[in-house]
Amino acid sequence: MAPSYPDDHFVVGRVEKPHGIKGEVVIRVITDNNGRFAPRQILHSTHGRSPLTVLSTRRHKQALLVRFVEVGDRTAAESLRGAWLSVPEADVPEPEPGTWWIHDIVGSSVTTDVGLYLGVVTDVAATGANDVWEVRPTPELGLSQPILLPAIREVVTEVDIPGRSVIVHLLPGLLPK
Repeated sequence: MAPSYPDDHFVVGRVEKPHGIKGEVVIRVITDNNGRFAPRQILHSTHGRSPLTVLSTRRHKQALLVRFVEVGDRTAAESLRGAWLSVPEADVPEPEPGTWWIHDIVGSSVTTDVGLYLGVVTDVAATGANDVWEVRPTPELGLSQPILLPAIREVVTEVDIPGRSVIVHLLPGLLPK
């Protein structure tokens, strides 16, 4: 899970490891915006090398390889291993209607449409077809496992970002036994 960033930053990727001897790094991309890693883009790092300017980007097998202007060799690239990369939130457009940014959902309280409090969203997993929200259940439910809720229209009926709350309709089988 990404570290806490100031409210004015949005995480877009993570440096997994160096690649080669010229300072390239393997990036795990956590954004739908492919332009975030285009040449001349500015990214901020949790490892003190901030800001970082993208010099070049290329695909290699399943990975995205990125070179930064400020990182000239493998040793410098190694110092970025594990760094989370972000952009100022002012540079991020508003989400489309009916969609939300992950950081807006995590921490939200979840209640059913019949008034049963389920708990708090602790993580969001992208599964391809739809996101799945992981909810830490309230102790009163007596559940030992997290509740996994598909982020689909039939389940998520209302999202209040300023109020940090979500209303859901529980389809049969969504609550663990």
